[in-house]
Amino acid sequence: MVLACEEPERARHFYRATTGAHLAHADFVTAPGPSASAPQWELVVGVADVDAVLARGRAQDAGSVACSNETGRPVARLRSTEGLTVHVRLLEP
Repeated sequence: MVLACEEPERARHFYRATTGAHLAHADFVTAPGPSASAPQWELVVGVADVDAVLARGRAQDAGSVACSNETGRPVARLRSTEGLTVHVRLLEP
């Protein structure tokens, strides 16, 4: 999961301190654009070929398609016509 919010490090600290978990499978990133005031958890799907998924998303008119390296790994965000988002990232070996 990825939490996009205004203060990602503060959120990471809150969830780690509150849950006591290491949060190995959670990323915390700065929310893009005007949604910065509304923190949002998003699903992340690991795939073997990010570029192929992006191409299929564009072909299916997946709304907006965006890429980022903020977490140190290439991550793409697909937005459906209904406004739902999913992050797509390369599976780690």
